[in-house]
Parts: sequence; C-alpha cells; structure tokens
Amino acid sequence: MVNKNIRYVLPRGATSDDKEDMKLFKEEMESEIKKIVSRYVDAVAGKDERERLLYYMRLENSSFRRPANLMLTGMALGAKKDDLILLAALVQLSQEFILMADDFIDESGSRRKKPSYTAAYGKENTMNDALMLLSITWNMLVDYVNSRRGDLGYENADAIRKKFYEIGRLTYYGESMDINMLKKAGSLANISYKDCIEMTNLKTSAYTVWGPMQLGALAAGAGKSVLEAIKEIGESAGIAFQVLDDIKDITGTKEQLGKEPFSDIWESKPTIVILKVFENATEAERKEMDRIFMKSKQEKSGEEVNEIVDLIYKYGGIEYAEDEAQKWIESAAEKFVMYDSDERFRSEIKNAKYLSWLLTSIALLP
Repeated sequence: MVNKNIRYVLPRGATSDDKEDMKLFKEEMESEIKKIVSRYVDAVAGKDERERLLYYMRLENSSFRRPANLMLTGMALGAKKDDLILLAALVQLSQEFILMADDFIDESGSRRKKPSYTAAYGKENTMNDALMLLSITWNMLVDYVNSRRGDLGYENADAIRKKFYEIGRLTYYGESMDINMLKKAGSLANISYKDCIEMTNLKTSAYTVWGPMQLGALAAGAGKSVLEAIKEIGESAGIAFQVLDDIKDITGTKEQLGKEPFSDIWESKPTIVILKVFENATEAERKEMDRIFMKSKQEKSGEEVNEIVDLIYKYGGIEYAEDEAQKWIESAAEKFVMYDSDERFRSEIKNAKYLSWLLTSIALLP
C-alpha cells in the first residue's frame, strides 16, 4: 500500500526502529488509562451498572489509538506524561460512548469479536449507559482543566475544554450526515465524492486523528501555527484511515473484523467504494443499487447484499479505494514534509522520538 517513491522525512534525532519501546509505552498507557477510568466509574451507584460501563474497556482488540495520538503529540511538544494521562483517559472514554451510540444507531450485533453493547445489554441500557459515560467524561474534563489552570493559565486551560467540545460537535455533524445523506439525496447519483470526504473528515478525522493530536498540543502549551499544521496533516491521515476501514469492511472476515462484514452495505452507507461502482455500473445496475440502498437494514436480504459485493469486485471498487487511500497517505506525508522543513514548526518539537512514534501511529511511515 505504501508508495516507495514518497519521501518520508523523520525529524532530527528520531528513529522508526524502536518498536519494542513504543509497544511498551502503549501497554503502560493503556494500563494507566484503565485505572483512571475505573476510579471514576467506581463513583457510580450499582455493581451491575459499573460492570456494564466498563464493558468495552475490558474487551481485547482496542487499539487505544486516540489517546496514543494525544499523548505522543503532547510529549513530542515537551509535555510530561503525567500532565497528559487524564486527558488521554477521557478521550478514550469518549470513544466508548460514541461506539455505544454507533451500535444503537446501526443495530450492530458484534464488536471486537464480542457481542456489541446493544446485543449484550439491550437498547435501553445502551442509551442510558452512554449518557452516563458522557457525564463521567465531562466530569473528568472539568477535573483536568482545573488541574492545569496553574501552569497553563486560565485561557489556555479553557482552550482544551473548547477543543473537546469542537471535536464532539464535528463528530456529531459527520454522523448526522452519514445517517441522513442518502435519505436527503434520494439516489446515489446525487451524492458526490466531495460529500463523502467531508463526511469522513468530520466523523472520523476529527475524533480519531487531528482532534486528539490538537488536544495533546494544547496540553503542551503549543501555539496556533502548530495546531494548524496538525489539522492539515491529520485531516488527510484520518481520511486515509477511514477509506482503509471501508475496504476492510468488504474484504475482511468476521474473525478479522470482530464483527459482521459488509456492514456499510447493510446500513446503506455511501462510501467512495460504492460511489465509484455506481459511476461505472450500467443503468439497470444503478437502478438495482438504488433500490437496495434505499432499503433499511431489516428490509435487506443477504442475497441483495451479495449482489452489491459482486458489483464492487466487477467494477474494481477495492482497487480504486486502495489507490485513493494511498493518495491521502501521501498527501498527509507531503504536508508533514512541508511543515518539517519550517524552522518555526521544528522549534516546537522537544522530543523527536515521540514524533516519529506518532507518525508511525497515524500511518505516515512505511
């Protein structure tokens, strides 16, 4: 997938070879985050409730990608680990209630090779517990901002709260686009590549890549120019991440994905894979695609889903998406190269090792 012709540039004094150290860092971070979250959840009344609230946190196969992006950015910019870990924990917890809402919306049966939250505890508990986790997350955020007012100053500490809200607002709007885009458009013909990329940037890039990175930068006291650079790099990296995820949904097995494959088709999500196939299909095939995609998940049959899968392979939808993902990876890498050559950006980097780990984490290094 990685184009060997792209010029990947490591920051001065960095190496991408210390994989064991990076693995150890992630394991320690994950352990500390689980302890922090458990401490906050312990304040909730009811043993059964506390057990439910930690359900996703206990499951294996969670990448802890978002808190890692936050901490590695902050540490690269000179922040201490202890000044980042609570913020990283609340970012991880925010993903938990987003996943619960996602399971509720998509009526998912499984996640991370286990029953989804809705399958394990029912829709009523899923919605109620998601609201509780949201409350806990904001309590953690208030505690964090208050703890940093002394060294960051009131305005800079409060900027972290505002950024967290911004990430939530953009993620909400992106998910709203995802839910309602096809209903409003009335046909796949009325949805553009630009629409899909905008939706992806909002619902994935903001809360997975550049949002956590910016939170880490703010916690390190970074300035506006660094935040802008992070967003430019992170938007492209986040889009690549989502496109690759869309490909896995088609090519992966239930065992590999930890959930049922073809979920985007079952849920009528207009990914760039689907749009490209629709563009190349015959008139009759387009009508059939529209007919299937306008159905709800409950109305679709397995035969209809397989019909769409066959069209994807017939018209090279996977190969097209792989090329698009590579373009976005290269775009992110090129933007990093541009900023890495700017002395103002370089001067903000206090620990190049963590920056190289970060670039590996967001798939900018081969």
